Amino acid sequence: MESINHAVYENEDLSEMAFDEALLVSCKFIRCSFKGANMEGLETQRCLFEDCNLQGAKLNSSVHRESSFTNCQFTYTNLFNSEFHECKMLGSSFHETNLFGIKIVRGDWSYTNLKGCMLKEMDFSGTNLAHADLSHANLEKAIFREANLNHCQLHQSNIKGADLR
Repeated sequence: MESINHAVYENEDLSEMAFDEALLVSCKFIRCSFKGANMEGLETQRCLFEDCNLQGAKLNSSVHRESSFTNCQFTYTNLFNSEFHECKMLGSSFHETNLFGIKIVRGDWSYTNLKGCMLKEMDFSGTNLAHADLSHANLEKAIFREANLNHCQLHQSNIKGADLR
């Protein structure tokens, strides 16, 4: 596994760079494009992605620990079977994103756009979802134990069987 440590990228097109099976530690990506990039099996630790475009990227089976994805676009991105441990996703958008099998362990998902997403049976326990847009989402049997849902948009969401304790 290739390891990249403390690298800083700003305003760069990284869509052709091979990030599959890579380990990124304490790296910064500011206003970078990862459109269509192959990032399968990527691992990040304490990385910062700010205002990045991940449209159509393949991030399936990726694992992210204490990383920050602020104001990022995940439109049409494949996050199948990905894990986010204590990550900050503030203001990111997940329009038409494959979130099947995603694992979220706490973290800050406030102000995220998850409108219309399939989030059935997802576990959001201890996650901050304040001001998140979950309208039209399928949240059937989702778990929100001790999650922060203050000012969360749930308009026309399916919350049948959801645990809102």
